[in-house]
Amino acid sequence: MPKAASARMGIGRGGFRKALRSVLLAKHATVYLEVLVREELDWSCAYCGISGERERLQLDHLWPESQAGCAVMGNVVPCCPTCNSDRRDVPWKDFLTTSPRVRKGRSTEEIKSQIQRISAYMEAHGTDTPPSWESLLTTDELQLLEDFDLLLL
Repeated sequence: MPKAASARMGIGRGGFRKALRSVLLAKHATVYLEVLVREELDWSCAYCGISGERERLQLDHLWPESQAGCAVMGNVVPCCPTCNSDRRDVPWKDFLTTSPRVRKGRSTEEIKSQIQRISAYMEAHGTDTPPSWESLLTTDELQLLEDFDLLLL
């Protein structure tokens, strides 16, 4: 049986698909996103609350790229590397209410307040409903994704 094209490229099927989706979503990204997020939200982890002065923070997608989530205001929050890694594909509200790291650093009231704050932030930027590939990509780009899925089988 011949090797899949992705195997010859030295990148796994999932990695290649992820890279293609990132490229297609990049045209929707907000310029200077980190600066704008810093201005709108305090520079501390949206989940555990650790300050950006104590730890280097990253931007975490509330709607992940795998679900057509773009790097835009309202869809990214500051996040420490530990929470970003621990969250993986857990919905952000679930992560806030179930993560031992979050529960150790925040009271139940603080967690409820943070959920309201992030929800308001998402609503203010129109990202409170799940994005869709069809609403973001052209017909040709959608066909390209479908063709790559067939190629990578």
